[in-house]
Amino acid sequence: FGHVEGDFSIRQIGEILQQQIGGESVIARIGGDEFVAAVFLEKGRTQESIKQAVREECCKRNQASEKPYLVECSLGVMEFVCNPSLEVSELLQKADTAMYEAKKGRRISVLKNENEKNRRNEDADSEN
Repeated sequence: FGHVEGDFSIRQIGEILQQQIGGESVIARIGGDEFVAAVFLEKGRTQESIKQAVREECCKRNQASEKPYLVECSLGVMEFVCNPSLEVSELLQKADTAMYEAKKGRRISVLKNENEKNRRNEDADSEN
């Protein structure tokens, strides 16, 4: 889709992360299409609730968008407690590994029409 559409997708993910994580958190783009966020888990907030909120906002924006593709992200989350011996590079590596594990469960195509066709085929297969 080109650089313009890639930039649109990156901005969308940045906005979604800011909107759904925000608060006292620090969110940064660290290169390409990768972001990192340091999030303070406040009362009632969990890793799962944050991931779910990001997924739901992606879904909402994709439904409203007339773009022929979906804007999605894979999240690798690592919980930690700050201490003097904390190695940030090790923490980022673990989060990166978790993100790649999450990617394995993603859809095959980001094209809206392809996903609708795949969903219809899966529905037909389950009926047989």
